[in-house]
Amino acid sequence: MRSRELIEQTQVNVNNIRVIGAAIPPEKPTNLSKVIVLALGTMVGLALGILAAVALGVLRGEAATAARSPTGSGEAARA
Repeated sequence: MRSRELIEQTQVNVNNIRVIGAAIPPEKPTNLSKVIVLALGTMVGLALGILAAVALGVLRGEAATAARSPTGSGEAARA
């Protein structure tokens, strides 16, 4: 792969390359600020964590057990 790249580099004609204009840096940033990215990441992570906890509870049947027992805990109902 590398040898192929080297062969292509030697075959490139650099005599017809010219600079059209100088690079100009942007006046203001084009991306979101760090505070906004951090806040959004925290909110999305919290939402995904809650969703995962609820999904695991439903898959394990803990939500149904807690709703049926009068005390809310399976161990207290057995005692």
